[in-house]
Amino acid sequence: MSAWARLPGLPVEHYEEGFLMRIGNALGKALKVDFQTLSAIRGKYARLCVEVGLKKPLVLFVWVDNELQVVEYEGLKAICFECGQYGHIATTCRSETGTPVAAAGDEGQDKTRKQEEAENNPYGPWMVASKRRTRVDGKARIGTV
Repeated sequence: MSAWARLPGLPVEHYEEGFLMRIGNALGKALKVDFQTLSAIRGKYARLCVEVGLKKPLVLFVWVDNELQVVEYEGLKAICFECGQYGHIATTCRSETGTPVAAAGDEGQDKTRKQEEAENNPYGPWMVASKRRTRVDGKARIGTV
């Protein structure tokens, strides 16, 4: 299944297609990088489309420059916060609690609140990218990115 993955807070100097495709391949199979990410229009997060396996837990974070980078997924409604797999929810989970999945690398020193939350509670609602508020004609509305 293909899904959009966000890398919140990724430094803009890493907004290069080859680098982001390597990160995407650590998450699953990288399909493409968002145009706005490549043109550095959006600086809050990098966005890429990846093919994720439905039989394996989602990758929660990757190592970038010796720092832990949280990964959020857009539009995945049925993520189990017990085992980290897509396709069911915690109340119907049949597996034992899984271990967090991360791409290999050296451990970083500085951690954000989301990174600490990811380590303390490996799976949870923080994995799902939240919708953001946008302004159209001076009026606030909820919209997707």
